[in-house]
Amino acid sequence: MLSTVPQPRRDGMIRRLNAEATPDRKFIPADMSSQVLSCREQGFAIGKVGFGSIADVAAVLLPNMPESQPLAIGFVYEPSDQIDADSLLRTLNEAVCRCVEEPAPAPVSPLFEGSRQPMEMKHG
Repeated sequence: MLSTVPQPRRDGMIRRLNAEATPDRKFIPADMSSQVLSCREQGFAIGKVGFGSIADVAAVLLPNMPESQPLAIGFVYEPSDQIDADSLLRTLNEAVCRCVEEPAPAPVSPLFEGSRQPMEMKHG
């Protein structure tokens, strides 16, 4: 999601994250900026979820979203030899492409017509 934030605000956020990180979690802001830019160009991210987490993530940005309201979908998982992150990413991309390329389902008709009178409730 950080990749969707415009420059120079994105670099400012990265510097702030580093400044607020504990000493054992510091990173080189220029390297992180490069990684985030790479995610932006590729349209996906694979790797560690965040600070102090053992979990990994494979995520893609959903296309055609308003610029001010980006949305991503992904898998968060505990790293294992049994999990192939590239296969997860391929699955995500195929699902997103299918949703974007296939026509929307037919509109649903209302169950009740708007001209129907609401039921009168009597208490007694």
